[in-house]
Amino acid sequence: MNTIIILSTVHPYDDPRVFHRQARSLAKKHRVEMHICAPFEYRRFSPSLTVLGLPEWQSKSSRINTYLALLKRLPALQGQVYILHDPELLPLVPLLKTWKRGRVVYDIHENYVEMIQEKLWIPAPVRNVVARIYQLVEAVALRWVDMIWYPVDDIGRRYRTVPGVKKCRIRNVPHLAQFAGLKTEGKKENLLVCLGYLIDDRGIAQLIEALGMLAPRYPDLRMVFVGAFQSREFEARITQLISRLGLDKRVTVTGKVPYEQVADWLVRAKVGLLNYLPIPNNVHGLPNKLFEYMAAGLPVVASHFKNYAEVVEGTGCGVLVDPTRPEEISRAIAFLLENEEIRHSMGQRGRKAVRERFCWEHEENILLSAVDELLNRT
Repeated sequence: MNTIIILSTVHPYDDPRVFHRQARSLAKKHRVEMHICAPFEYRRFSPSLTVLGLPEWQSKSSRINTYLALLKRLPALQGQVYILHDPELLPLVPLLKTWKRGRVVYDIHENYVEMIQEKLWIPAPVRNVVARIYQLVEAVALRWVDMIWYPVDDIGRRYRTVPGVKKCRIRNVPHLAQFAGLKTEGKKENLLVCLGYLIDDRGIAQLIEALGMLAPRYPDLRMVFVGAFQSREFEARITQLISRLGLDKRVTVTGKVPYEQVADWLVRAKVGLLNYLPIPNNVHGLPNKLFEYMAAGLPVVASHFKNYAEVVEGTGCGVLVDPTRPEEISRAIAFLLENEEIRHSMGQRGRKAVRERFCWEHEENILLSAVDELLNRT
């Protein structure tokens, strides 16, 4: 049996894309060994899927310790295919090719150049310099890479001209099995749901302001954020905003929720919220949470970006808004709350689209075929 080694010094071991989708799917045909951030040193999840935990980082400066821990393991790695999930790992590509003689995949989750240029913790005068350095490192590393994976075409276009490297789109969409058996019919709570980490550029403040506008009209309306804050500073700002608007009893932040329990929150709600703000990396992406809302039969209120519109308008599963305008967000939510029949039909259209087009069961075949192609190369 061939061994596939998955490497990440950034993502947690239970990351939906890396672990629950890619690793579990690959383990159906191959031996999979993950070296990734985890609160344990070793755990076997199945006879063919093992996680060897790297130290979890608590701050950006502590990530160097995680990286060094992975470097110490390099001599012992013995795989036929290496899948890299972080740009920080690009300097390892030549070693994995020449020393380990493996096939190397670079799985690109985001547009990293745009991400660097948007990072507030990097001093503004040097962001372009850092982005340029990354581009140079990436250009060198990609000469050694065997295959590039990307989740959306807007990201993949940047790599079309890279010579001698196979490019493969593998979308980040949910498992049908995760939502099988959900009771999407019947009475729902007056609840709005937003999945994922709470970060400033995801329009959290605008959603809370929209809830404040709706509160007098809907006395029992609540909003739940199924995820955790990524910084204490942002948590303090949002907590202060919630208190100022008198929404303390209407807003819940669950903290990190196990992957298997996400659907339980969705089935309780009436509307799913996707309010990413218009920065380049958001505009060119397509978050998995959109498809999770659809899979649960929820109509969505989503940012009016091109990629989002192609799905939302293309399937008729929700309403698009300007994510910077709370009053527009509140009107869209009110429209869905007041029109149960429209809300239901949008939810069912979204659910049907996931079954037919936007589910991991389709992407799994692409993933397994891509790895088979790598293993069969002479």
